[in-house]
Amino acid sequence: MVVSQDRLTGYKKALSEAKLPAREEWIVEGEQLQERGFFVMSNLMSLPERPTALVVYVDLLAFSVLRGLTELGYSVPGDISIVSFNNIPLSELASTPISSIDTGSYKPYLIDAIAGNCGHL
Repeated sequence: MVVSQDRLTGYKKALSEAKLPAREEWIVEGEQLQERGFFVMSNLMSLPERPTALVVYVDLLAFSVLRGLTELGYSVPGDISIVSFNNIPLSELASTPISSIDTGSYKPYLIDAIAGNCGHL
């Protein structure tokens, strides 16, 4: 998926700019998460150095991550933080609300601006 690849590229770029390593063992493909969230989270959290936060490329996969972590006994955000993208309304209804970046919040304004219908941005 192009969006996930773009977000992965951005994630690695942000780490590089912050002079932090991009740990390949912390990067998990989306299909694996969706199908085997508990197993994948179990492996990730059993690493000698595990992450303190997870960036998930879409909210629906963040639900799988949240569920896997909860089943393993981890507290979100107490033990580990999760941030995701798209800010779908269901994000607020999760047992632990998911912090989500709304990627489309400016779209209507940009469309209006391009069409010349908006005097401010």
